[in-house]
Amino acid sequence: MIYLKPFIPDDYDFLNSWISNEHELIQFSGGIFQYPIDKEQIKEYLNDSRRYSFKVTFTESHDNGLLNTQTIGMAEIYREDNKTSKLCRVLIGHPDMRGKGLGKKIIRLLLNKAFDDMACEYVHLNVYDWNVGAIKCYEQVGFVKNPLINQHVMVDGKQWTTINMSIDKSRWQSAIYE
Repeated sequence: MIYLKPFIPDDYDFLNSWISNEHELIQFSGGIFQYPIDKEQIKEYLNDSRRYSFKVTFTESHDNGLLNTQTIGMAEIYREDNKTSKLCRVLIGHPDMRGKGLGKKIIRLLLNKAFDDMACEYVHLNVYDWNVGAIKCYEQVGFVKNPLINQHVMVDGKQWTTINMSIDKSRWQSAIYE
């Protein structure tokens, strides 16, 4: 099972162990952090009252009845206004947990929180256009591309382009019952 738990400053050790260079940090954070991440950056980051940051935990049960829980990632909902939120900094950091379909489960949990708990009507996100796996994940959950909204950043002399994707509450409700 996947769970979202509040991200606290001490969780920065996990995040720091998953980000091994500046490119990975830009891909994950969009430039909100400076490499290497330190505890002061995390404290400042968590000080924003519109930011709902989560560590992602994975719990599996074994035949002997024991549970194994590990922190595998991070995710964020950023509350832009009363009806709009943005999903940010979604990361399955634990390499052994990637490629197992957990991204869709994480996004669904985030959307449940945004639409049900926070009463949002609209959720969007940005993703780099070369991150094909993430784009497919978001589309499978119901997000659609907004072709007129994109941004460009220069990373080591190369242009990275972000694609904006969105989903509204009615589309989300239709997707859950398909």
